[in-house]
Amino acid sequence: MRPYAAALATVMTLASVSASAVEALEPIYVLSAAAYRLPPGTPIAVVELAGGSTVEIVLLEDEAPLTAAHFVNLAERQTYNGTVWNRVVPGFVVQGGALSAVGRFDETPAPEREINDEVCTRGAVFLARTVIPEGADGYRYAETLGDQFCVLLNDALYLNDDFTVFGRVISGVELLDDVEEMEPITSVRVVRVP
Repeated sequence: MRPYAAALATVMTLASVSASAVEALEPIYVLSAAAYRLPPGTPIAVVELAGGSTVEIVLLEDEAPLTAAHFVNLAERQTYNGTVWNRVVPGFVVQGGALSAVGRFDETPAPEREINDEVCTRGAVFLARTVIPEGADGYRYAETLGDQFCVLLNDALYLNDDFTVFGRVISGVELLDDVEEMEPITSVRVVRVP
């Protein structure tokens, strides 16, 4: 048994996760799933950063089924592996997964924007959209970019009507505060709570 498995026994019992299931999982997202009381089968995206640390994102399949499925599809095809954080605005957002930034392309179209009640707060995850300038100080959002995802570093409630939140960071959001532009994303994989 891995050393952390015994220490997690109480937490896992509360979350109805067996000790044998703990053996098959990395310790971080098991703890996150238990802490958030995520039901079995809930998808969690594990984003591995340069240096090996991870950020865990619970995917909101019920609130944004098409967008969550799109992200899972890209992750399962290893589309995000080896991409970079192509846009970093400190204190606001990190944006990653742009295949064009690493000389690759994927023609998978983005889903239509889904309306849900999720709000754009710290740790919210959504697909990037093209910004089109309008007038002297205005802009509007155009199509959703199919390969790029964003994570908010602070609350931005004014974005609520413009983006589909399809995930929430449940562990490691503080690691994204220090990400630098063009820093690698080692991998993105999706696991399910046992």
